[in-house]
Formats: sequence, structure tokens, C-alpha cells
Amino acid sequence: MKLPPTCHPLPDQYAEAAYRAAYENAVQQGEWKPAFILGLEFFARVASQYLQMAWHHPSHPEIDDIREVFRDSAYDWGLVETALPPPLRPDGLDPDLARICGLEPRLVH
Repeated sequence: MKLPPTCHPLPDQYAEAAYRAAYENAVQQGEWKPAFILGLEFFARVASQYLQMAWHHPSHPEIDDIREVFRDSAYDWGLVETALPPPLRPDGLDPDLARICGLEPRLVH
């Protein structure tokens, strides 16, 4: 499926994966409108920001807030069943958000 062009380049492949996931879901649900492009870009950028912070600054005081914004947006885009966060994966990532960003699933032991 061809993606709509972004207004600004996305920062990395994780943002691109989130962009694709949200766009494709909106199209499949018959809910896509071109006016959603800026919201879609915001979602993709928050995805990238969450991952970068989780990897490089996992104890940052704002990481939980960014995760909450990302989960709320993922819920709005129909990518998660609930905005309530599940337990983190062993690597410290939210499992749903990692999946949306194209990272392989890992089970919590």
C-alpha cells in the first residue's frame, strides 16, 4: 500500500513503521482522511522519541508520559485494544509499541 507523503521527513525506520501501521489501519477501517496527515506524523515522531528515550535514557522522568501519549495515540489509531499499558518487555520497551514500530515481539519471562 502506497503511503501518503509526509510534510516533513520522518526521523528513522521506527517512525516510518509506526506511520505505516497507523495509516494502513485507518485505510482498512475506512476512516482515512488526508486531513489526518499531521496527526499521523505526530504519532510517528512520538513513536521514535519513545524508543530513543527507552533505549538511551530509560530512567528519564518523562518516559512514562511519552509512553502514555504514544499509547493514547496508538489507541486512537486503532492499533491497541486499550490505552492501559501492559508490563514492559525484558528490554524495557512497551510490547505493543515495539510491535507497532516494527521490532520483533519478545515474551516477558
